[in-house]
Amino acid sequence: MSAHIDRRSLIRGAGAGAALLSLGSLPALSACSTTSTGTNTAEVNAKVKLPNYIPYPGVKPDLPANDKGVAAGFTSYPANPVAAVASPPGKGGKVTAMTLTYGAVPPAVDRNQYWQELNKRLGTELAINVVPNANYADKVATLVAGGDLPDMMLFFAALKPAQFPALLRAKFADLTELLSGDAVAQFPFLANFPTQSWRNTVYNGGIYGIPIPRGTIGTIVFIREDLVKATGLPRQPQSFAEFRELCRALTDPKKNRWALGNAVDIGGGMLAFLEQMSGAPSQWREEGGKFTHHYETEQAKVALNDLLTLIKDGVFHPDAIGADTVQVKQWLASGAIAINRDGAAAWSGNPPELESVLGAIVPPGRDGGNGVHWTGGGAFGMVAFRKADKARLTELLTIANYLAAPFGTAEHKFRKYGLEGVHHTLNGTDPVLNQHGRTELSVPVNYLSDGPAVLYEPGKAALARAQHAFQEQIMPLSVPDPTVGLISDTQMSKGATLDKRYVDTIRDICAGRKPVSAWDDAVKEWRQNGGDQIRKEYEESFALRNG
Repeated sequence: MSAHIDRRSLIRGAGAGAALLSLGSLPALSACSTTSTGTNTAEVNAKVKLPNYIPYPGVKPDLPANDKGVAAGFTSYPANPVAAVASPPGKGGKVTAMTLTYGAVPPAVDRNQYWQELNKRLGTELAINVVPNANYADKVATLVAGGDLPDMMLFFAALKPAQFPALLRAKFADLTELLSGDAVAQFPFLANFPTQSWRNTVYNGGIYGIPIPRGTIGTIVFIREDLVKATGLPRQPQSFAEFRELCRALTDPKKNRWALGNAVDIGGGMLAFLEQMSGAPSQWREEGGKFTHHYETEQAKVALNDLLTLIKDGVFHPDAIGADTVQVKQWLASGAIAINRDGAAAWSGNPPELESVLGAIVPPGRDGGNGVHWTGGGAFGMVAFRKADKARLTELLTIANYLAAPFGTAEHKFRKYGLEGVHHTLNGTDPVLNQHGRTELSVPVNYLSDGPAVLYEPGKAALARAQHAFQEQIMPLSVPDPTVGLISDTQMSKGATLDKRYVDTIRDICAGRKPVSAWDDAVKEWRQNGGDQIRKEYEESFALRNG
């Protein structure tokens, strides 16, 4: 399961990442900029043949995946995991890497039995510079400026700064020869990545990394079923009017309880859910090759007015505007709020008292019927490889292939749960981490390479079934973002800043500091300061890819 992303940290990261090319590395990159060479044009990227998708056939799920984006599910871990790798992938020596962690930095390798055993099974010393999430963008900037790059380096979704393609071209390897089309078959677990994930790695007319694949379900709305039951109302509203009624019934300030906890943020907050009720596009709508951003739609304006109605009803926590992600999660867990929009992965890892009462709802149509569901882009980020000869790159990709071994293999079981009797015990066939395991397995190899997401929690078959059933319900309503895999240099250089200014205006409207008419001004400013240029670049990229 993927970690939830702190959106405010991403904005800080994007800002710091954008600054990284103003450092000492800039002269080295200027000759390779997209402006001077045109190497990252949509035209050349459209010609890249992505790796062929070759599903791994070795493990059959209990709950099948489908072409609507529903993930495979497992109610228990296979009793006899198949050993899918014949020999260690490394050739000795050392492999350096840098990635981030959302938790505590793990014990160093000399005090970490799991890490030592991982190195043994890899056949190399995997030396990872583990950086806390909040510091990651600054660390990337420092390394790029100094030029002392590791063999493998994570660039997560929001850290794709201005001139990012030029940075890749100057410092990192073009992996197209090794991965494009049938070539990926030599790395069977990388070939097991869905095609959608690979679209996130194409720059400069080539494949410049491997994706960290994620399920496409994206962000969903969680609800406390125990609190809903006390209202006597159905959990699943069928319209905005019913959702409003439910929120009002859930709110009781005398008990320090409110329905909702996050009005709007960069990730959307409840405003995004209201837009989905109104049928707004997922970031962009494409019609006949023409693109419209969801900020510009009438559905967005309707959703804003609905949000203001809910705020006037008093169903938001008093500190909802500007609350951070962790705080809102804590409110849901304590019962201070009953509904929260969060990454689907947040369904896992909850304390037992919350796990048994947590459900999810689909966006109803505002006036009845169905709303739409905004899906994710299929990848958390990408890992780029420092330039090296073909033999070295093949070795690094073979190591990444090992780390991407899918669920149900012996390699996956070790990677996720360590050694039996040391890091985990078995509950039936399910490996359950102990405290020692939770400490040592905090080595974030899942942000260097990882297999496709599945629905599974040790000893919690009911949780896997509930998530799978919900995905079967919501994924037919999916509306993808049509810009995934398209190129807009302006989006990379200005997108985060433009979004922040827009969201800040919405917050001011919600707080009563600005009138509702400020929404029109915010959209106009977004368009003038870069939105129209982003649109133009996406339309050109789309035309070339589909021409």
